[in-house]
Amino acid sequence: MNIISLINNLKKEDINNFIDERLSLLDKKEEKEIGFNTDVTRYDGFLGSALKVNVTCEYLLVDGVMETYNGSIIFDDKEMYKVLINEVKNNTCLYDAVNTAVNKYLSLNDISRKDKSYGKTRSILYHQYSASMNKPLSIKLFHNNKSSSCAEVAGVTQNMLKFLDIDSDYVLLGDVNDIFHSFNIVYPNGRDSVALIYDFSNICDDRPLICILDEDKKNKLLSNEKITVTEEEIAKTFGKNMRWKQKETKYFIFKNGNPKDIADYKKPFTIERKLVYKNEGV
Repeated sequence: MNIISLINNLKKEDINNFIDERLSLLDKKEEKEIGFNTDVTRYDGFLGSALKVNVTCEYLLVDGVMETYNGSIIFDDKEMYKVLINEVKNNTCLYDAVNTAVNKYLSLNDISRKDKSYGKTRSILYHQYSASMNKPLSIKLFHNNKSSSCAEVAGVTQNMLKFLDIDSDYVLLGDVNDIFHSFNIVYPNGRDSVALIYDFSNICDDRPLICILDEDKKNKLLSNEKITVTEEEIAKTFGKNMRWKQKETKYFIFKNGNPKDIADYKKPFTIERKLVYKNEGV
């Protein structure tokens, strides 16, 4: 019996035990750091409770200077899997179940993307909590404060996909249209077959931007080359005539998390702002 059948046959009183059993297989409790200041920018595993994800978060100061603080996060909340199980039971489409579960767990519908205070709140969480406690923040903090961005969203998406036995990568240090970005790459039929960009922070018809990559674009993206996804390719993936907000979307994955290498790459795109790297909390 596959994982979806097991979930659909679960009784309410058995859910907690099922989650514990599933996590005992997925969570290796490996003490490791990935992301910023490491050589791991794309991770193909489950984000275990001892795995520290180093992220960057920008914080706009009153004088107009953009500071970039480094923070760390762990994905250690069982609540996300309770939300996921409920959505799997209520959706015939697996990806719709994941989409809705991520939305509900991180309260994305309650966050106004026009109100930039959500990003400020997120930066403050990393800067104040991570620096003062000198340890990684739990995803629970972002869940409770209804404040998250692409790094947290893509991390939760990664673990939900892995929980359902869907192979995927967590691109924790990437770039979209020359802006720091985290997203996922999904391999529905194995890594030797088709790959999808699964970008929850770019919403398309109330769903994450999902685009099938041909072999050439897949290989280039995984080899740290910039690729361009067109509006037509996105429409073809969705299987209908839909309009995307821009004609082209450029994706890129950094080779490593070295701050100098990243700053050198970003220089042409940061004319209007100053990036100040600090190491509190990492």
